[in-house]
Amino acid sequence: ICNTHALRTQGIARGRDVSRDALREKERKIGELRRRVEELEAERERDKVVIGSLRRERSLRVGKGEESVGAKGEEWLEGEVWKDG
Repeated sequence: ICNTHALRTQGIARGRDVSRDALREKERKIGELRRRVEELEAERERDKVVIGSLRRERSLRVGKGEESVGAKGEEWLEGEVWKDG
């Protein structure tokens, strides 16, 4: 009876340790994913700023008559053809 009780207690302790390790790993993964989300959100904001800047720059050029867009989506700027890319 004593041996059975000791084995059961050891099994419970091992199970508890495995559960704690799994929880630590889960928390580590959550932290890693949160950091990745923050990186992606920051990258998205940078892209928004760049796109806005490019749009403003393009609208200024169009307003000055420096640029027009060809039938196939090619941009004509000061006599040169620039392919959309």
